[in-house]
Amino acid sequence: MLAGSRRQYLAKSEHVDVYDAKGLAVDLVTWVTGRSAHVSAQKDARAHLHPRGAADVFVESRRVGQFGPLHPDVLRAWDLDVAGVVVVELELDEVLRVGRKSPRFSPIPRLPAATRDIALVVHEDVTAGDVERVIREAAGELCESVELFDVFRGPSVGADHRSLAFHVIYRDPRAATAPSEARTLTDHEVDERHAAAVAKAKGELGATLRT
Repeated sequence: MLAGSRRQYLAKSEHVDVYDAKGLAVDLVTWVTGRSAHVSAQKDARAHLHPRGAADVFVESRRVGQFGPLHPDVLRAWDLDVAGVVVVELELDEVLRVGRKSPRFSPIPRLPAATRDIALVVHEDVTAGDVERVIREAAGELCESVELFDVFRGPSVGADHRSLAFHVIYRDPRAATAPSEARTLTDHEVDERHAAAVAKAKGELGATLRT
C-alpha cells in the first residue's frame, strides 16, 4: 500500500498516485522474473479498487497481479482519512510460475533515435494505457517506446478531461539486432507515423491535440 506524499526535491510535494503503483508493480515483477512486465486496464475493476486507474500486470499472457487506487467505499469503511491511497497486489504463485529468465545482452543501438513529444486531451474515462496502445499501433514497428511523462488537469483542458503527454522514440527496429542492415529514419517518415498516431487517437478515443 502506498499513501501520503511523494518525495520531491525540486518541486512542491504531491500525493502518490496510480502511476507510482504502476512503476512499483512493473519494476518488482521485472526484477524478480527478469522478464518484461506490461499492464492492461481492468474492464471490470475488482470491488476494492476504483474503476479509474485499476489495472492488471502481465508477463507475456500470464496475469501476475494488479494495482490501483482504493475505492472510496473501502476508504470510508476502514476510516482511512488519507488522500491518494493506492495498492499493489502480486500473485506470488503466478510470479514464481513465470520463473526467472537469465538476462541477455543487447548492444546499444549505434543509430540515433528520432524523438517526438505529444500531448493529447482525453476524457477522464480514457486510460493512459489506451492512449499508449493506440500510439504504438499507429506508429508501428518504427516505434521503439512510448512513455507517459506528464498529466495535467485544469480549466484550459475542460471539465472531466485531462491532458496526457507522451515521449515517443522512433528508430529502425534492426538497430539493436542487425545494425549493419539498419538505417537512420528520415524526418518525413517519422512525421508520417506520428501524424498517424494523432489521427488514430482522435478517431478511436475522441482525443484532441493540446497546443
